[in-house]
Amino acid sequence: KQWYQRRVRENIRGEVYVKDLAEVLVTCEEDIYSYLESGELSRHFAATNMNERAKATGAEGIRLKEGGHINTSLMVLSKVIAKLSEPNLNVNVIPFRESKLTRILQSSLGGNAKTCVICTLTPAA
Repeated sequence: KQWYQRRVRENIRGEVYVKDLAEVLVTCEEDIYSYLESGELSRHFAATNMNERAKATGAEGIRLKEGGHINTSLMVLSKVIAKLSEPNLNVNVIPFRESKLTRILQSSLGGNAKTCVICTLTPAA
């Protein structure tokens, strides 16, 4: 399946997963680098004009739609983090289900878990 056709599901135990993805066990640093390299080879990317306004980016079609989904996911992630940071936490109003990203990260963000985030940064950002 194409990357954009992946579906977020929940099993009978209430655990969230992405259908048709594999979970792998890493036991050493070399395993991590091997999987990161494999993922890097599978990445799809395209050049844009690096502008915050969709029209000025030069993106069209699926790239424009993808950019919209990324922006929505990041906006929802910031909403979730803001809600989790509130002093009198009302668990019923945290918007985990508003994006696939926050749905997948729900147990890591709202649970009692240790989380590692891998980011790609550029001086141009």
